[in-house]
Amino acid sequence: MPGSTNHAARALGRSVKRSTRIASRLLLALATSGLLLAGCSSDSSGNDGSGGTGSEYKCTHATDTYSVGLSKMGSKGMFEVMLMDADPAPPAKKDNTWMVHVKDAQGNNVVGATLGVNPNMPEHGHGSTQTTVVTDMGDGMYELKPVYLQMAGYWAVPITVTMGADTDTAQFDFCVAP
Repeated sequence: MPGSTNHAARALGRSVKRSTRIASRLLLALATSGLLLAGCSSDSSGNDGSGGTGSEYKCTHATDTYSVGLSKMGSKGMFEVMLMDADPAPPAKKDNTWMVHVKDAQGNNVVGATLGVNPNMPEHGHGSTQTTVVTDMGDGMYELKPVYLQMAGYWAVPITVTMGADTDTAQFDFCVAP
């Protein structure tokens, strides 16, 4: 019988080690989930949700406050992109339709440009689940539909403008509430 006690003790030791490994993996997964979601938590410091609606929801990244005519200059200074309308306003979860006005550095309407829109959540490492379609409405006005923001949190919405050989990107940043 001494051999069976020894066998039972070894089996118990293996079971404890296996349980410890499983518990460690679960704790690691929970901790990682918490860090990923921290960028969207309601008790973190940052700007109000949905571009400044006054809700209690906060993002950790500094964001824009929505207003008609919100203007962003491209990173190279070639083009200015103005958010002339958003439906819903301010930008919210799910489908959004934006009207933007694009001007060149001299203030002239940019007609016939190609716009690329890539909504993404930098803190999560993913983009939108839908492709934004851009329609040239004339006189430098472009409709972006849908600007799809599938979840709450910090959204970066870079708009790349290409006209001839010139390309520049202006970025809008919004905190979308739940």
